[in-house]
Amino acid sequence: MRDKTLKETVLKLDDPCKTILKNTIDNLSAYNCKTDISSSPIVFYQILSIFGLIKENMRGQNLVVKGNSIDNEQITSYIHQNIYQPKLVQIKVIAANFNIAQTYFSA
Repeated sequence: MRDKTLKETVLKLDDPCKTILKNTIDNLSAYNCKTDISSSPIVFYQILSIFGLIKENMRGQNLVVKGNSIDNEQITSYIHQNIYQPKLVQIKVIAANFNIAQTYFSA
């Protein structure tokens, strides 16, 4: 989801996919009244179906997403380059630079 191509492209869903997406969102909204949805397999698979729609649509539009996973070496290099600029090596700044959630990065 970090790929620039995906961020800058509008996915065009056909009518069956639009219906599936609408139903999935409706299902998630209806299930939201439950108290603990964070560990619900129903919610997990509904969200997974949204990712499936995105992936299928990307394939149909011939969009290629490069595997731009960020590794520790890239983050370490960033820190080394900016070590003398304390504001640039704060967790929130590094997380934003690499498009990572602060809580995930700090963990």
